[in-house]
Amino acid sequence: MERVAYKTIEGLSANIRLLLGTNDMPQEAADQVNQVANAFDGDGGFNRDQIAEMLNAIGFIESKYETKVQRGGGPDRSYWQVEPKTAADML
Repeated sequence: MERVAYKTIEGLSANIRLLLGTNDMPQEAADQVNQVANAFDGDGGFNRDQIAEMLNAIGFIESKYETKVQRGGGPDRSYWQVEPKTAADML
């Protein structure tokens, strides 16, 4: 039960940070979001604007667009904090 409560609080905290945070995204990240949104426009029933909005939110929640290397020495990379193994599996 404690884990469920922790996950709920963690999710609410992320939403609050997203709503209150600024969207000062590096140009490099904005360019990447646009490339992905254009490439996947229409896939899964999502249009390019919806895809861009989701990617913007994920990047903000995961890294606040401050680092491309996971804090604490973890394996995640990019502003969206993707694990190399996940990226390799997707390829």
